[in-house]
Amino acid sequence: MVMGQGLYSQSRRRLILTGLGALLVSAAASSVAGIYLGSVREILGLIPGLMVLLPSIIDMRGNIAGVLASRLSSSMHLGEFSIDFEEGCVLGDNIRASFVVTVLIAFVLGIFATLQAFLPGFQWWESPILS
Repeated sequence: MVMGQGLYSQSRRRLILTGLGALLVSAAASSVAGIYLGSVREILGLIPGLMVLLPSIIDMRGNIAGVLASRLSSSMHLGEFSIDFEEGCVLGDNIRASFVVTVLIAFVLGIFATLQAFLPGFQWWESPILS
């Protein structure tokens, strides 16, 4: 029983350290992005289309990454996953699909932001895309 607890403790420690490392990297990247966006706030205020785009692009990328992670983890559990980027393989096909979806949605968001920016009396903080 003592051996089982030792393996459990090592497994739990490794899991915590792995998760902690990922969270620290994510927190550092978010801090750098926030500092940068805070430093260019005046410039972003001059271009209302960018203020409309920023929240929606950040949200879009997170949603697409979540879908990609979900699909890849499902393929791992089903035993269909292999580290191969060729056409017809799960990893390569899903990465290509997420890239295509990202480009298409970014294009559509750009069109909506441009249309909203040219509306008379447009105030970026009242944008429905921001909510």
